Amino acid sequence: MTEQEVEMALASLFIGAERVRAKKHARTFSKNFHRECSERILNQMWEREKQNLKTA
Repeated sequence: MTEQEVEMALASLFIGAERVRAKKHARTFSKNFHRECSERILNQMWEREKQNLKTA
């Protein structure tokens, strides 16, 4: 292998590792974030619905 081929192989290896790390952290972040946000959104929707029912 030439030096250029070795550099290309290492570059692709690092890109693959970055994708794996990004996917791993994106999954854990999204679960926690989704859980927190979904509660807030549901509470906001319920408050709006209660206000609509009171005014109707």
